[in-house]
Amino acid sequence: MAEGDDAGRAGRGFSNGLRVYRKKTIVIVFFICYKSLR
Repeated sequence: MAEGDDAGRAGRGFSNGLRVYRKKTIVIVFFICYKSLR
């Protein structure tokens, strides 16, 4: 059973997902601020 390897892969995928989510959140917040400033 390569259970540990699966867990490591899932952990990497999770951290990558968090990074992408943070980028999207920053873009959305910036967009909302930009719209409210106009």
